[in-house]
Amino acid sequence: ETSLFGLVVLKQVGLTLKYGNSPESALAFIGYSMLLSGFGDVKGAFEFGRLGIRINDKFNDLQWRGAVHVLYTLFSHVWTEPWDTLHDWFTTSIEASLRTGNLLYLAHSCFYVNLWNPEMDLATHVQESSRMIAMIENTKYKESLATAQLVRQYYRNLLGEIEDRSSLSDESFNEENMLHDLELAKYNSGIAIYYIYKMKLLFTYESYKEALVYIDKAYPIIGALSGSAFMEEFALYTFLNLAYSYPQLSASERRKAKARMRKELGRVRKWAKHAPDTFRQHEVLMKAEWARIFGREDEAGYYYDL
Repeated sequence: ETSLFGLVVLKQVGLTLKYGNSPESALAFIGYSMLLSGFGDVKGAFEFGRLGIRINDKFNDLQWRGAVHVLYTLFSHVWTEPWDTLHDWFTTSIEASLRTGNLLYLAHSCFYVNLWNPEMDLATHVQESSRMIAMIENTKYKESLATAQLVRQYYRNLLGEIEDRSSLSDESFNEENMLHDLELAKYNSGIAIYYIYKMKLLFTYESYKEALVYIDKAYPIIGALSGSAFMEEFALYTFLNLAYSYPQLSASERRKAKARMRKELGRVRKWAKHAPDTFRQHEVLMKAEWARIFGREDEAGYYYDL
């Protein structure tokens, strides 16, 4: 499916270059930006993503606006612009999708709209999640609904509303059933998102070794989220859980952990170089943890103090 997506996108871009722009060209260049983002070219992803936005604006095309804005924001905007701007871009997608009846991208944009909002507290997240979930339910897209519900459960857990701190399940939601449904649907994006949120939850409650199970499960399918904002969370929490588990690992487990930590630090270093105001703090934290676990206390202290 990934290969087919790439082929279709390149064909669309080729037709645009040959015959000129049309309203559909906006989505073609957004698709190309998604490919670039997946390959790690965040600068190119932003430039071609912006081109898609400009073409959509030029034609004043409402039909594709919802898709263009949600995909641009998730795969291009996040790597260059401040994350406190994401809400407005996703909201534009929601508004356009409502006007055109584009239920697929309405469901996606409702899920993402507050996901990375740094100005929203937990209680407001739960409230807004419930409001967005009601809209997603009306679209009938079950996979988007399931992932939105699991994120709401994550926030509810942090608020102390779920008895088992390591779980997302309660009387209203069963995470095992949700995962089973996602697996039946072969929805690897949603499965990977579930693993990421389990990694985050377990790190919060210092259950680092338990989180390694979800890291192992996530790696074979994390490509489904390649180039998207979810990769930032995956890289950060993979690294941190491995770093805090490191003293308890066997020699072979340590070799695997070191390789994975190097890989995730490499990802974050590239993002931090491109957008330091957003990602530099995570790069510095990871460098501090790397120095700490190998006993370089002065170096670790230097990075912690930055």
